[in-house]
Parts: sequence; C-alpha cells; structure tokens
Amino acid sequence: LGELVTKKCDEARKLVADFIGAKRREEIIFTRNTTEGINLVAHSLGLKAGDVVITTDKEHNSNLVPWQRLAQKIGIIHKIVPSKKDNTFDLEAFTEMVDEKVKLVSMVLTSNLDGVTIPALEIIKITHRHGGKVLLDAAQAIPHQQINVRKLDVDFLAFSGHKMLGPSGTGVLYGKYKLLEELEPFMVGG
Repeated sequence: LGELVTKKCDEARKLVADFIGAKRREEIIFTRNTTEGINLVAHSLGLKAGDVVITTDKEHNSNLVPWQRLAQKIGIIHKIVPSKKDNTFDLEAFTEMVDEKVKLVSMVLTSNLDGVTIPALEIIKITHRHGGKVLLDAAQAIPHQQINVRKLDVDFLAFSGHKMLGPSGTGVLYGKYKLLEELEPFMVGG
C-alpha cells in the first residue's frame, strides 16, 4: 500500500507540474492550502531584519498577516503598493519601491476583493533585475487563467485545491527547484 501511495502522489505531482508548466515534479510541494504555502516561504526563506517584502493593498490575510508578524518578530520591512484611483495596480509606484533591499515581492495575482489581475510578468522582471524573488498567491487566478510558471519566471506560486473544485485541505506550493533546495525546514518531526 505504501508503494501505491508513493506512486499515486508522484503521478499527482506530475499532473500539477504539467498543469502550471513546471520543469519537474520535484518543484511541487503539496500543502494544506495557499496560506500554508505562503507561510512556508515566509518562514523558510531566511529573511532577516531590514529585508524588504512588498505586497499590494489588496492582499488576503494569508498574504498579509505573515509579513506583519515577521515585521514585528524579526524586523523585516513590509511595504505596500497602493492601487491607482481606478483600482488597478500602480506599476510606476511599484517600480519606485524596488531596490536591492527587496528580498521578496509577494502579491495576489488576481484579487479576491475585486477581480483585478496584476501585471505579473512586468513585476517579476523588475524584481529580478534588483535581485529579489517573487511569490504569487494564485488562489483566485488558477481556476480561471492559464498560468505557466516558466513563462512568467516566477520563483514561487501558491494555490488551494478547493478553489478548483478539489477537496478542502489540499494546496500546492510551486518553487524553482534550486530555490526549494535552499529553503530552511518549515516544520520538523514525523
């Protein structure tokens, strides 16, 4: 039975990898939901005092509270990009915020508040030019948009199974293989 479970998990991991355009199935980590995927990155990336994390003003608590907590606990700097008056993403304001101190940009791809989708490709290019990494919360986007992590060149992507009519208590964290190898353990034990 153990061998069957391992085989089925590997098959499922490959299906998800193909679905989002990942290079290899080892880039897929099964989680309980989007929140756990974001927290895994937040607590495993090795952020320290003075490191900057940028989010939007439309984040679900899953992608807001972890950064607020790390700001209080270890002294990261959490910056928020305000939306334009028409409620769209302000790429100009974002560009002005990004520098070498930005270690992570963690943003909702499509807002659960109003359905606005951010210009992820441009955000990722700008962030990478300054040496930062990008985590996208794709919980709302994944059931409605085709997402290819390699074309986007995104570093991390999190989403929940129940948003795609899958079972509750299932989620995915995608990460570039090299980056996943560098993460510190989030939970330990058996």
